[in-house]
Amino acid sequence: MASSSTDTQSKGSQVVVIGVLFTVIAATTVTLRLFTRLVILRSPGREDILIFLALATSITLTVLTTRQVHYGLGRHYDTLSPEESAQNLKTLWISIIVYYISLALVKISILIQYLRVFVKKSTRITNWIILVIVSVYSLITMLASVFVCYPIYYFWDKSYTGPSSCLDQKALWFSNASLNILSDLAILIAPMPALSSLQLPRRQKIGVMFVFALGGLTCIMSILRLHSLYVVSVSTDVTWDNVGAATWSMVELNTGITCACLPVLKYFVSRFFPNLLGTSRQASSQKQDTETTGAYSRHSKKIPKALASQNSFHMQNVKSGMRRDISGTEVQASDSEKGREDGKGYGNGVQVTTVFEVEYYPNEGDYPVRSASVNTSEGDLVLPVQKV
Repeated sequence: MASSSTDTQSKGSQVVVIGVLFTVIAATTVTLRLFTRLVILRSPGREDILIFLALATSITLTVLTTRQVHYGLGRHYDTLSPEESAQNLKTLWISIIVYYISLALVKISILIQYLRVFVKKSTRITNWIILVIVSVYSLITMLASVFVCYPIYYFWDKSYTGPSSCLDQKALWFSNASLNILSDLAILIAPMPALSSLQLPRRQKIGVMFVFALGGLTCIMSILRLHSLYVVSVSTDVTWDNVGAATWSMVELNTGITCACLPVLKYFVSRFFPNLLGTSRQASSQKQDTETTGAYSRHSKKIPKALASQNSFHMQNVKSGMRRDISGTEVQASDSEKGREDGKGYGNGVQVTTVFEVEYYPNEGDYPVRSASVNTSEGDLVLPVQKV
C-alpha cells in the first residue's frame, strides 16, 4: 500500500484553505441575512430557507472536498493505493451531486427573492420562466450525476466485471457548465429593466443596480471553473489535476451564496452602521424617530395600540427647485391578526403596508400637485414586497 509520506508533492492543503475561507465568508453573510430578516425586518421568506439550505450543502461540499484531500486529492495518482483511489472517486461522486444541489438552491432562492420584490408583470413572468427552466435542468443534472454509471458503484469500483457502462463525463460536465453560465447570465439580466426604471436619484439607482450586478461575479467564477474542467477532463493524473476544478467549485458556490445575501444586508448596515449609507437616526422626548436616507427625511410617530400599530410618516425631497412631499401611514398586522381579518394567514411573518400620498411643488410657493395613493412595503418606497 502506497503511503502519503512517499509523495513529496501535494496541493491538497491549498484546496482546504481556500474552500474553508470562502465557506466562512458565505456563512457570515447568511447569518447576517437571517438576523436582518428575522430580527430587524421581521419578515422572513421562503428564499431565506433556501439560502440556508444552500449554505448547509456548501458546508457539506467543503467537508467532502477535505475528505477527498485525505484520500489523495492534490497528490499524483500513481502514489495512491487502490483503496485510496476508490475512496477518492466515491467521495468525488457524492461531491458532484451535492454541488449541483447547492447550486440549484442558490439560483432558486435568488429568483424567489425577485418574485418577492418586483411587481411589474413582465418582470414576474420572466422570473417565473427562468425559475421553471432552472428547476427542470437542475433536476436533470442531479439525476444524471447520480446515474452517471451503471451500476452506480462502477464510478469508483472499476474492478466490477459484470455488465457496466458510463455516460460521457466530459460531455456531461461541459453541457452542465454551459447551462450553468447561461442561467447565471439570465438571472443577472432579468431584474435590470425594472431597476433601471426606478424613480430614484441617479446615485441611488446606480447603487441598487450595482448590488444586483454583483451576481456577475458568479458568472466570472463559472467561466474560470470551465477551464479547470477542461484540464481534468483530458488529464491522465486526475487526483493532481482535479485541484483546480474542486477549488473553483467551492469558490463559485460560496460567491453565489454571498452575492445572494448582499441586497438584504443593506438594512443591517443602515441599522448598525448608518454613516456608511448616509443614514442618521435621532430620538426625541416625544418618541419621534427621524430617518434620513439620501435626500429624503422620514419622520415616524408612534400611535397607541388601539390604532392597530400604525406609524405615521412624512418625507420631503427638494431637487432642481422642485419640492416633493410624501406622507402617509404604515399599518402592521401579524399573521394571526391578518388571518382573522380575511381568513388567510401569511407565511412571511409581519405584513407591513405603507399607504402614502405624494404632493409636488413645481416652484416654491405654488399650489401642490397631488398624486394618487399607492401601497408599498416597509423600508422601501420603490421595491414593494409581494407574496409569491
